[in-house]
Amino acid sequence: MNWMIHHSVAWCLGAHLLSPTVPYAHTITQISCQNHINPVLVAGIIAQESRFNPGKRRYERGIHDTSIGLMQITTRTARWVGFHGPVRRLFNPRVNITYGTRYLALLLRKHPYGADAIAAYNAGRPRWRHGGYVNSRGSHNVEHYVLRVESWSRHYKIMAHREFETMVALAKKQHTSPLMNADGRLFAWLNWAPGTLYPNIGRGMTD
Repeated sequence: MNWMIHHSVAWCLGAHLLSPTVPYAHTITQISCQNHINPVLVAGIIAQESRFNPGKRRYERGIHDTSIGLMQITTRTARWVGFHGPVRRLFNPRVNITYGTRYLALLLRKHPYGADAIAAYNAGRPRWRHGGYVNSRGSHNVEHYVLRVESWSRHYKIMAHREFETMVALAKKQHTSPLMNADGRLFAWLNWAPGTLYPNIGRGMTD
């Protein structure tokens, strides 16, 4: 699957691609759209890597480095894609998502086939052997990782689609425009209000 977004950033921000009930949904959507990545893929990677635990860390013996935070980005990779400052800042959700997503965007440009990019995020580069993705030692753990990320991403995609359909159905039942339902929730989800463009981006958000 191609996880890149070829529409404008404004379209991506307003398209309700990720449910607001997902942890850090606003931050994930904003940073993913800025990097032209479907937010559900970033959410899927976070779900698989850390289960949305920003304090997670894991020492990677094979590469003598530490994976940190929501997207379990290594300190070396974070530096490579432009991170500066003390390592502890990578435990900050916005900082971690920023550099983890930046790295993922580079992989997607290098490996347009989405599964290859997901495998590379986990194992450095995609290696295919005996019908599945493997790591440098030949283990098929990478194949399991790719399948789990794809499963999480599909789950979040379906969730967002069902919520959007529910809001549209409610608006029709109330004989209002889908963008003008009675309590304004759809406006908030789309970061949109009459006569403005995405006024809520970066304001009043808790994640």
